Amino acid sequence: MTEKIDISMFVHEKKRAAIMGIVNVTPDSFSDGNDGEKSIDKALRLIDEGADIIDIGGESTRPGAVEVSEAEEKERVLGLLVPLKKIRPDVCVSVDTRKSRCAKVFLDNGADIINDVSGLVYSPDMAQVAAKYNAKLIIMHSLSAGIADAAYSYNDVVSEVCSFLQKQKEFAISCGVAESNIIIDPGLGFSKNTDENFELIKNIKRLSDIAPVLIGHSRKRFIRDFLGIENVKDSDGATACLSVFAAASGCAIIRVHNVKQTVGFLHLADRLRSS
Repeated sequence: MTEKIDISMFVHEKKRAAIMGIVNVTPDSFSDGNDGEKSIDKALRLIDEGADIIDIGGESTRPGAVEVSEAEEKERVLGLLVPLKKIRPDVCVSVDTRKSRCAKVFLDNGADIINDVSGLVYSPDMAQVAAKYNAKLIIMHSLSAGIADAAYSYNDVVSEVCSFLQKQKEFAISCGVAESNIIIDPGLGFSKNTDENFELIKNIKRLSDIAPVLIGHSRKRFIRDFLGIENVKDSDGATACLSVFAAASGCAIIRVHNVKQTVGFLHLADRLRSS
């Protein structure tokens, strides 16, 4: 059996950025929820392609998405989480959820990381659940409790996002979460326009002063709008390009749909630097 990945290797020692592969078990994902591939097969393929973490999403966060019941979210996620952990008990699994009661069930069934896209706003007791299990906790910036919506007017997007994440980090620590277990996500595409998203990417080093940073830019609309791309999957090359920049800027975790291409771009960048 392969030794289980120690995420601290990525988020603290910074040997390299960890690659988080996305597996949506939703019928209404903006990108790949209906791609026709069995989720377990997809997860195993992403691991083979170089994913260090598998991020399972049971509720779509696209604009206009309908909220999913706790029962439905649990059924969707456990349908992948349980068999994946049986086949690959060594793999690190993150679950993308806003609901603390769902998070508890997922942690009971082997999840290693809770990825709260609401930034501890939707379920204020999420931090206490993470603390109880000593789980890694990703806190994302969102002004809409984790559902992407129209852009918000910022005076200084970087300062305001940093302020929110610093506040939520301190709240999590007050609830018993170890500081070493906290990861932050600036929430690209969530209430932010194209310029604001790029400004946040350019300031990864500043965000890193708060906590290790996860960047979730994969297939986001701001990339397609900037390049004039219509098809979602046609933005994978641009996603990989931004991934190289994020890794070079000190990003701890890079969350992507196309793991193979991202890993390839990162290896190419490493080869050029070594030359």
